[in-house]
Amino acid sequence: MFPVALAIGAGISALSSIAGGVSANKRRKKADQMLEDRRRRLDEWYQSEMNRPYLDRADSRAMLKRIRDYNEDELKALNTKRHQERSDG
Repeated sequence: MFPVALAIGAGISALSSIAGGVSANKRRKKADQMLEDRRRRLDEWYQSEMNRPYLDRADSRAMLKRIRDYNEDELKALNTKRHQERSDG
């Protein structure tokens, strides 16, 4: 009886190991596919950004507008100061 139970236990253990291996292989393949999909999407994004002129982006245009506005304000302030110095002098 003991050898039969031992054989049954070994068989169940072997089947469990095989099932676990199959399950792990399926999870690994799914993870590999997810990584490949992510890599492909990132590569597509990179290529689209790489080929887009930087100054065509809305945030770049907004930044340049802020710089122009700041420079205009500074120039006005400088001209006002010079005008006052000439008037006082």
